Amino acid sequence: MAQVSLGRPLTIIPQLPQTPMRTLQRYVGEFAIGVNPFITKAMKDILFDEKIGGSIHFTPGRCYDEAPNGNDSEIHWDMVMIQTPEYGGGEMHFDDERVRKDGLFVVDDLKPLNPDALK
Repeated sequence: MAQVSLGRPLTIIPQLPQTPMRTLQRYVGEFAIGVNPFITKAMKDILFDEKIGGSIHFTPGRCYDEAPNGNDSEIHWDMVMIQTPEYGGGEMHFDDERVRKDGLFVVDDLKPLNPDALK
């Protein structure tokens, strides 16, 4: 299993009373890396915001019904962290290897996903 580091401490799941359904909120429902070069800021529409270039999208709790994984949590909390310099930057590491810095991929195999290559 890969370890992921976002380059800064992140507290994202509040402590809620544990009920049988809430116990599953601890599991990841979605994780994605935003690469859309034409979406550069939040629009207050999560279906677009989760695709912002230079962002990551993380959802604790229930996954999409179309992709069941046994997690029937009451919670589905979409969160987006933009890591471009305008929003404070950040780094993404997989297995101790930096793969993205300040919203741009730094690994040669992933550079085609950078905004300039996708426009």
